[in-house]
Amino acid sequence: MRHVTLLTALTVLLSLASHGVAAQDAPKLPFDPSKKAADGTDLNKLEREFQAALSGSTLVGSFTINGKEGPGALRKERYTISQVSKVANDVWRFDARVQYGKVDVTVPMPLYVKWAGDTAVIQLTNMKIPGLGEAFTARVLIYRDEYAGTWAHGRVGGQMFGKIERPKRDSTE
Repeated sequence: MRHVTLLTALTVLLSLASHGVAAQDAPKLPFDPSKKAADGTDLNKLEREFQAALSGSTLVGSFTINGKEGPGALRKERYTISQVSKVANDVWRFDARVQYGKVDVTVPMPLYVKWAGDTAVIQLTNMKIPGLGEAFTARVLIYRDEYAGTWAHGRVGGQMFGKIERPKRDSTE
């Protein structure tokens, strides 16, 4: 059984697109990934904080699979995000490295981000990814230095949660 959370699903999707998947097989993206992302000058305060918090960060945490309990049920996940930029109204480009199984890719990913007050909610809904079977759905909220959410791949789903880590800054900077 494969576990593919929000970022993993989009990484595979864009990896397929960048490796020559036929146009009729590739889903339409909500933005042109070849266009330069916004430089942040048009962002509101929350959006600037969101961009700064996730750019250069690593999401380190765990995920569960519904129905799997007991020892070993909690599994590790890790996503390294080099940059996050707003590219359209609710669409953000995440340049991220995702590692799971034999997959180790860094790609630009279009993710919808909505706001619940001061909390960002990353959304993916019923997105079919060529070569991976059933559609993916996920909701991941970002607040302060933590993330949490739910994911589903067809009939399989679960929860995900963890910390957002940023590299320690050199005191001479």
